[in-house]
Amino acid sequence: MTTDTPSAARPSIQPFTYADAPELLESGVMEFKDVPEASIVNAKDDSLGVGLVSRVLFRDTPLEGSDRTDGLSLVHAWLAPHYQLPPHSHDGDCLYYIASGTLILGKRTLGAGDGFFVPKDSPYRYTAGPDGVEVIEFRTSIKFDYKFADSNDARWKDRYSYATNHREEWIAARDEFLKDKAPETDVAR
Repeated sequence: MTTDTPSAARPSIQPFTYADAPELLESGVMEFKDVPEASIVNAKDDSLGVGLVSRVLFRDTPLEGSDRTDGLSLVHAWLAPHYQLPPHSHDGDCLYYIASGTLILGKRTLGAGDGFFVPKDSPYRYTAGPDGVEVIEFRTSIKFDYKFADSNDARWKDRYSYATNHREEWIAARDEFLKDKAPETDVAR
């Protein structure tokens, strides 16, 4: 006796495009947890957000009526030059692959073709290198959380000051990155 889902219930090939990928924060895939008051109080503008573009390239779709969260998801994240990802963790394992640029993880600099694994609930952070970085995030879950690992008011104030000082540079870099990412109109689907 088998419990496999019939192949007709799920397509065997599911193409995806960057242009059609929803923004991570609008996709319902990620939920913020343990949001520090300091991060909200210091959020005078969107400076922290302008240096990061994240899209859900692929998300395994559960069958209708299913409440399962297992399955594959694939996120593409672009970080502007010197963007500092705040310390955080996720409730699921994640494998990160660097598609372009460099990042600093602890005392190591990793570049295109390199990667790293972060077990669930393990706090981590990294900083994009001088040319920014593109990271592909592989998960075996279709929903995950983002738990902040630092609630220190002074450090959040420093993060916002740093982001504000880089805001214009990050906006220019983001706009350059996105300029060729417009949806194609004549692509066969």
